Amino acid sequence: MELTTEKIRQLILEEIKNLSREGHMPMGDSNMPSPAVMAYKDFKSKVLRYMAGDVQYDAELRFDAAQSAEEAAYAALDAGAEGEMADEISSFLNDLYASGDLD
Repeated sequence: MELTTEKIRQLILEEIKNLSREGHMPMGDSNMPSPAVMAYKDFKSKVLRYMAGDVQYDAELRFDAAQSAEEAAYAALDAGAEGEMADEISSFLNDLYASGDLD
């Protein structure tokens, strides 16, 4: 499956709905997601961009997308992502470093 911008948007919306349904989106008094959840959503968006088909065939785009995803991963961890979110981020970082896309 080739990832297009529209497919990435659909996947992000589906993931947000899934997180909301599963209770991974703690809401405060103002019904705003926590900083950790917002950072996690940004991380997911950057990962999807990194995995997009057009990025995989261009070394410069792949490197830029890998850097962006790495930064978003650490931002989410710094914002307090924990549990399954932190596990997913750690797994992604391990795979990213093993891929060599940041070299």
